[in-house]
Amino acid sequence: MNTQTVINKFRVWVDDASELSPEEEVDLAQEKLDEFLGERTWDFLKKTATVSIVSNEITLPTDFKYILKTGLPEEYLYVKVDTKKIRLVSLQDRDSWGGENVAYIDYAESKIKFTNPTTGVSTFDYVRESDEITINSEIIGPRSVGYAIGRLMARDFYTLDQTEFGRSQYAANDAAYEKLLGQMSVHNQYEINSVE
Repeated sequence: MNTQTVINKFRVWVDDASELSPEEEVDLAQEKLDEFLGERTWDFLKKTATVSIVSNEITLPTDFKYILKTGLPEEYLYVKVDTKKIRLVSLQDRDSWGGENVAYIDYAESKIKFTNPTTGVSTFDYVRESDEITINSEIIGPRSVGYAIGRLMARDFYTLDQTEFGRSQYAANDAAYEKLLGQMSVHNQYEINSVE
């Protein structure tokens, strides 16, 4: 689903009462997309990077948002170098490991850095940042993401409309959004496996 389709649905759901400019509608769609993607770690945002280590550093992918924790719940964050796991620690804790080779993310330089000489190929899982949308952009993820964005736009539009009708529509759009959010759990393997 593209942004224009989301905006068209938003206009229907607010009964064409929106006086937002097309640019403001795209900005609102972007804001609501970011809000939606922040709800949980969506499987459709997960990726694997395989990167050569150069001078004890890995350049992060351009769409990198954060490292994905893999393995058992009690397991630490790590990057894999060839077949060995190297613990990922915070920048400020990198010198607290008594000479053990650890890695840390230097966000200022968009790199993962190793505290000891390290060579090879590193593999790690991460969550990607979504692209900035335009009026013609395809919304990331399954089609239902577009519906969820439209509902969030409509829900928040009615926070500005303080009439009785506006208040009732806020609740209706919020309920529709929450239902979509629940239905989308099928897109997350963790949630599928954790259902009893």
